[in-house]
Amino acid sequence: MKPLLFDSHMHTPLCGHAQGEPSDYATEACRKGLEGIIFTCHTPLPDGMSAEVRMKAEQLPEYVDLVAQCRAAFEGRCAVRLGLEVDFVPGYERALEEIIKSQPFDYVIGSVHPHLPEIRDAFWQEDPIAFGKTYFALQAQAAETGLFDTIAHPDVIKIVRWAGYDKVLMKEEFARFLDRLAETGVCLECNTSGLIRKVQEIHPAPDLLPMIAERGIPMVIGSDAHRPERVGDGFREGIEALAEAGFKELPVFENRQSQSVPMDQWIALVADWPYCLKSGTPAKLHGG
Repeated sequence: MKPLLFDSHMHTPLCGHAQGEPSDYATEACRKGLEGIIFTCHTPLPDGMSAEVRMKAEQLPEYVDLVAQCRAAFEGRCAVRLGLEVDFVPGYERALEEIIKSQPFDYVIGSVHPHLPEIRDAFWQEDPIAFGKTYFALQAQAAETGLFDTIAHPDVIKIVRWAGYDKVLMKEEFARFLDRLAETGVCLECNTSGLIRKVQEIHPAPDLLPMIAERGIPMVIGSDAHRPERVGDGFREGIEALAEAGFKELPVFENRQSQSVPMDQWIALVADWPYCLKSGTPAKLHGG
Protein backbone atom coordinates (compact mmCIF):
# COMPACT_ATOMS: atom_id res chain seq x y z
CA MET A 1 0.00 0.00 0.00
CA LYS A 2 1.46 3.32 -1.07
CA PRO A 3 1.15 5.97 1.67
CA LEU A 4 -1.14 8.69 0.35
CA LEU A 5 -2.46 12.03 1.54
CA PHE A 6 -6.01 11.22 2.61
CA ASP A 7 -9.02 12.97 4.07
CA SER A 8 -10.26 10.11 6.23
CA HIS A 9 -13.68 11.33 7.38
CA MET A 10 -16.65 12.36 5.23
CA HIS A 11 -20.27 11.49 4.64
CA THR A 12 -22.92 10.88 2.00
CA PRO A 13 -26.57 11.96 1.71
CA LEU A 14 -27.63 8.54 2.98
CA CYS A 15 -27.05 9.79 6.54
CA GLY A 16 -29.88 12.29 6.08
CA HIS A 17 -27.87 15.42 6.88
CA ALA A 18 -25.16 15.56 4.20
CA GLN A 19 -25.20 16.98 0.68
CA GLY A 20 -23.58 16.01 -2.61
CA GLU A 21 -22.77 12.78 -4.38
CA PRO A 22 -19.62 10.75 -3.61
CA SER A 23 -18.17 11.85 -6.95
CA ASP A 24 -18.46 15.48 -5.84
CA TYR A 25 -16.31 14.74 -2.78
CA ALA A 26 -13.71 12.94 -4.88
CA THR A 27 -13.63 15.80 -7.39
CA GLU A 28 -12.99 18.28 -4.57
CA ALA A 29 -10.22 16.11 -3.17
CA CYS A 30 -8.50 16.12 -6.57
CA ARG A 31 -8.87 19.88 -6.84
CA LYS A 32 -7.16 20.38 -3.50
CA GLY A 33 -4.27 18.04 -4.20
CA LEU A 34 -5.37 15.21 -1.95
CA GLU A 35 -4.60 11.72 -3.18
CA GLY A 36 -7.44 9.85 -1.53
CA ILE A 37 -10.60 9.95 0.56
CA ILE A 38 -12.42 7.59 2.87
CA PHE A 39 -16.19 7.76 3.13
CA THR A 40 -17.27 7.16 6.72
CA CYS A 41 -21.02 7.57 6.68
CA HIS A 42 -23.01 7.13 9.90
CA THR A 43 -23.81 3.49 10.51
CA PRO A 44 -27.33 2.21 11.03
CA LEU A 45 -28.00 1.37 14.66
CA PRO A 46 -30.22 -1.35 16.11
CA ASP A 47 -33.80 -0.60 17.15
CA GLY A 48 -33.97 2.46 14.89
CA MET A 49 -31.85 4.57 17.25
CA SER A 50 -31.45 8.20 16.11
CA ALA A 51 -32.58 7.12 12.65
CA GLU A 52 -32.89 10.70 11.42
CA VAL A 53 -29.10 11.20 11.34
CA ARG A 54 -27.89 7.92 9.85
CA MET A 55 -28.53 5.51 7.03
CA LYS A 56 -31.10 2.76 7.48
CA ALA A 57 -29.98 -0.86 7.78
CA GLU A 58 -31.41 -1.67 4.37
CA GLN A 59 -29.37 1.18 2.86
CA LEU A 60 -26.00 -0.25 3.86
CA PRO A 61 -25.59 -2.27 0.61
CA GLU A 62 -26.56 0.86 -1.35
CA TYR A 63 -23.86 2.80 0.49
CA VAL A 64 -21.25 0.17 -0.32
CA ASP A 65 -22.27 0.25 -3.99
CA LEU A 66 -22.11 4.07 -4.14
CA VAL A 67 -18.57 4.08 -2.81
CA ALA A 68 -17.57 1.26 -5.17
CA GLN A 69 -18.93 3.19 -8.15
CA CYS A 70 -17.01 6.29 -7.07
CA ARG A 71 -13.84 4.24 -6.62
CA ALA A 72 -14.14 2.86 -10.15
CA ALA A 73 -14.89 6.27 -11.66
CA PHE A 74 -11.83 7.89 -10.05
CA GLU A 75 -9.34 5.08 -10.45
CA GLY A 76 -5.94 6.55 -11.19
CA ARG A 77 -6.98 10.02 -10.03
CA CYS A 78 -8.15 9.64 -6.44
CA ALA A 79 -8.05 6.58 -4.20
CA VAL A 80 -11.53 6.04 -2.79
CA ARG A 81 -12.02 3.77 0.20
CA LEU A 82 -14.94 2.43 2.20
CA GLY A 83 -15.28 3.36 5.84
CA LEU A 84 -17.92 3.74 8.51
CA GLU A 85 -18.53 5.99 11.50
CA VAL A 86 -20.08 3.90 14.25
CA ASP A 87 -21.79 5.45 17.26
CA PHE A 88 -20.74 3.57 20.37
CA VAL A 89 -23.74 2.75 22.57
CA PRO A 90 -22.89 0.54 25.58
CA GLY A 91 -24.77 -2.74 25.53
CA TYR A 92 -24.92 -2.91 21.73
CA GLU A 93 -21.36 -4.10 21.12
CA ARG A 94 -22.43 -7.42 19.56
CA ALA A 95 -24.82 -5.72 17.14
CA LEU A 96 -22.20 -3.14 16.18
CA GLU A 97 -19.66 -5.89 15.57
CA GLU A 98 -22.06 -7.65 13.21
CA ILE A 99 -22.56 -4.47 11.20
CA ILE A 100 -18.82 -3.83 10.98
CA LYS A 101 -18.12 -7.40 9.85
CA SER A 102 -20.94 -7.38 7.28
CA GLN A 103 -18.98 -5.42 4.65
CA PRO A 104 -15.32 -5.12 3.58
CA PHE A 105 -14.64 -1.81 5.31
CA ASP A 106 -11.22 -0.23 5.01
CA TYR A 107 -11.59 1.93 8.09
CA VAL A 108 -13.96 2.13 11.05
CA ILE A 109 -14.32 5.19 13.26
CA GLY A 110 -15.87 4.92 16.70
CA SER A 111 -17.62 7.98 18.05
CA VAL A 112 -19.55 9.12 21.08
CA HIS A 113 -22.04 11.88 20.27
CA PRO A 114 -23.15 13.22 23.66
CA HIS A 115 -26.15 15.05 22.19
CA LEU A 116 -27.80 11.92 20.77
CA PRO A 117 -30.98 10.85 22.61
CA GLU A 118 -29.61 7.41 23.48
CA ILE A 119 -26.58 8.89 25.22
CA ARG A 120 -28.48 11.73 26.86
CA ASP A 121 -31.21 9.44 28.16
CA ALA A 122 -28.73 7.01 29.66
CA PHE A 123 -25.94 9.28 30.87
CA TRP A 124 -27.06 12.92 31.05
CA GLN A 125 -25.99 14.85 34.14
CA GLU A 126 -26.85 18.47 34.82
CA ASP A 127 -23.38 19.08 36.20
CA PRO A 128 -21.30 19.64 33.04
CA ILE A 129 -18.11 18.44 34.71
CA ALA A 130 -19.72 15.19 35.83
CA PHE A 131 -21.17 14.66 32.36
CA GLY A 132 -17.76 15.40 30.85
CA LYS A 133 -16.16 12.71 32.98
CA THR A 134 -18.79 10.23 31.83
CA TYR A 135 -18.26 11.23 28.21
CA PHE A 136 -14.51 10.64 28.27
CA ALA A 137 -15.01 7.34 30.09
CA LEU A 138 -17.41 6.24 27.34
CA GLN A 139 -14.80 7.03 24.70
CA ALA A 140 -12.24 4.93 26.54
CA GLN A 141 -14.76 2.12 26.78
CA ALA A 142 -15.38 2.39 23.03
CA ALA A 143 -11.66 2.03 22.30
CA GLU A 144 -11.38 -0.95 24.61
CA THR A 145 -14.00 -2.91 22.65
CA GLY A 146 -11.47 -3.45 19.87
CA LEU A 147 -14.12 -2.66 17.27
CA PHE A 148 -12.65 0.60 15.99
CA ASP A 149 -9.53 1.84 14.27
CA THR A 150 -9.90 5.42 15.51
CA ILE A 151 -11.90 7.41 18.05
CA ALA A 152 -13.44 10.47 16.41
CA HIS A 153 -13.48 14.17 17.43
CA PRO A 154 -12.49 13.36 21.02
CA ASP A 155 -13.53 16.64 22.68
CA VAL A 156 -16.74 17.28 20.72
CA ILE A 157 -18.55 17.51 24.06
CA LYS A 158 -17.39 21.12 24.34
CA ILE A 159 -19.84 21.97 21.53
CA VAL A 160 -22.74 20.41 23.43
CA ARG A 161 -21.87 21.81 26.87
CA TRP A 162 -19.90 24.89 25.86
CA ALA A 163 -21.37 27.08 28.61
CA GLY A 164 -20.17 24.76 31.34
CA TYR A 165 -17.16 23.13 29.71
CA ASP A 166 -14.08 23.82 31.80
CA LYS A 167 -11.01 23.01 29.72
CA VAL A 168 -8.70 23.06 32.74
CA LEU A 169 -10.77 20.58 34.76
CA MET A 170 -11.51 18.43 31.73
CA LYS A 171 -7.82 18.13 30.90
CA GLU A 172 -7.41 15.71 33.79
CA GLU A 173 -10.28 13.56 32.51
CA PHE A 174 -8.86 13.74 28.99
CA ALA A 175 -5.54 12.47 30.35
CA ARG A 176 -7.30 9.48 31.98
CA PHE A 177 -8.99 8.74 28.67
CA LEU A 178 -5.65 8.92 26.84
CA ASP A 179 -4.00 6.55 29.32
CA ARG A 180 -6.67 3.96 28.62
CA LEU A 181 -6.58 4.63 24.88
CA ALA A 182 -2.81 4.19 24.73
CA GLU A 183 -3.20 0.62 26.03
CA THR A 184 -5.49 -0.32 23.12
CA GLY A 185 -3.42 0.75 20.10
CA VAL A 186 -6.45 2.60 18.72
CA CYS A 187 -5.79 5.90 16.93
CA LEU A 188 -7.28 9.28 17.72
CA GLU A 189 -8.71 11.69 15.18
CA CYS A 190 -7.68 15.25 14.41
CA ASN A 191 -11.06 16.45 13.20
CA THR A 192 -11.02 19.88 11.56
CA SER A 193 -14.79 20.47 11.62
CA GLY A 194 -14.52 22.31 14.94
CA LEU A 195 -13.04 25.23 13.01
CA ILE A 196 -16.47 26.01 11.54
CA ARG A 197 -18.30 25.56 14.82
CA LYS A 198 -18.60 28.01 17.67
CA VAL A 199 -15.39 26.76 19.30
CA GLN A 200 -13.39 27.59 16.14
CA GLU A 201 -10.63 25.11 16.90
CA ILE A 202 -9.81 21.59 15.83
CA HIS A 203 -10.88 18.49 17.75
CA PRO A 204 -9.03 17.85 19.97
CA ALA A 205 -8.00 21.36 20.97
CA PRO A 206 -4.39 22.21 20.00
CA ASP A 207 -3.26 22.43 23.63
CA LEU A 208 -4.27 18.77 24.10
CA LEU A 209 -2.13 17.48 21.22
CA PRO A 210 1.17 17.30 23.17
CA MET A 211 -0.52 15.01 25.69
CA ILE A 212 -1.41 12.65 22.85
CA ALA A 213 2.05 12.80 21.30
CA GLU A 214 3.71 12.07 24.64
CA ARG A 215 1.76 8.82 24.89
CA GLY A 216 2.64 7.73 21.36
CA ILE A 217 -0.98 7.63 20.23
CA PRO A 218 -1.24 7.86 16.41
CA MET A 219 -3.53 10.52 14.94
CA VAL A 220 -5.56 10.38 11.72
CA ILE A 221 -6.73 13.60 10.08
CA GLY A 222 -10.25 14.08 8.72
CA SER A 223 -12.50 16.99 7.80
CA ASP A 224 -15.81 15.33 8.79
CA ALA A 225 -17.16 16.86 5.56
CA HIS A 226 -20.91 16.80 5.06
CA ARG A 227 -20.63 18.96 1.92
CA PRO A 228 -18.19 18.40 -0.96
CA GLU A 229 -16.56 21.83 -0.64
CA ARG A 230 -15.45 20.96 2.89
CA VAL A 231 -13.17 18.08 1.85
CA GLY A 232 -9.73 18.88 3.24
CA ASP A 233 -10.88 22.14 4.79
CA GLY A 234 -8.95 23.15 7.87
CA PHE A 235 -6.10 20.78 7.08
CA ARG A 236 -3.58 23.60 7.10
CA GLU A 237 -4.46 24.47 10.70
CA GLY A 238 -4.64 20.80 11.65
CA ILE A 239 -1.30 19.84 10.14
CA GLU A 240 0.43 22.89 11.59
CA ALA A 241 -0.90 22.07 15.06
CA LEU A 242 0.06 18.40 14.80
CA ALA A 243 3.56 19.21 13.60
CA GLU A 244 4.05 21.74 16.38
CA ALA A 245 2.97 19.12 18.93
CA GLY A 246 5.67 16.77 17.68
CA PHE A 247 3.85 14.32 15.40
CA LYS A 248 6.17 12.94 12.71
CA GLU A 249 3.67 10.93 10.68
CA LEU A 250 -0.06 10.32 10.23
CA PRO A 251 -1.60 6.93 9.41
CA VAL A 252 -4.04 6.14 6.63
CA PHE A 253 -6.10 2.94 6.48
CA GLU A 254 -6.86 0.28 3.90
CA ASN A 255 -8.38 -3.14 4.70
CA ARG A 256 -8.30 -2.12 8.39
CA GLN A 257 -4.50 -1.89 8.21
CA SER A 258 -2.58 1.36 8.62
CA GLN A 259 0.45 2.82 6.90
CA SER A 260 1.93 6.12 7.97
CA VAL A 261 2.55 9.16 5.79
CA PRO A 262 5.56 11.25 6.87
CA MET A 263 4.59 14.65 8.20
CA ASP A 264 6.87 16.43 5.77
CA GLN A 265 4.65 15.27 2.91
CA TRP A 266 1.67 16.83 4.62
CA ILE A 267 3.54 20.03 5.38
CA ALA A 268 4.55 20.32 1.71
CA LEU A 269 0.92 19.98 0.65
CA VAL A 270 -0.51 22.61 3.00
CA ALA A 271 2.41 25.08 3.00
CA ASP A 272 0.61 27.38 0.58
CA TRP A 273 -2.84 25.92 1.13
CA PRO A 274 -5.53 28.62 0.68
CA TYR A 275 -8.27 26.60 2.36
CA CYS A 276 -8.34 28.14 5.83
CA LEU A 277 -11.36 28.00 8.13
CA LYS A 278 -10.56 30.20 11.10
CA SER A 279 -13.08 32.81 9.95
CA GLY A 280 -15.67 30.30 8.75
CA THR A 281 -19.36 30.44 9.51
CA PRO A 282 -20.30 28.28 12.52
CA ALA A 283 -22.04 25.08 11.51
CA LYS A 284 -24.77 23.06 13.19
CA LEU A 285 -23.93 19.99 15.24
CA HIS A 286 -24.74 17.88 12.20
CA GLY A 287 -24.08 19.00 8.68
CA GLY A 288 -20.53 20.33 8.98
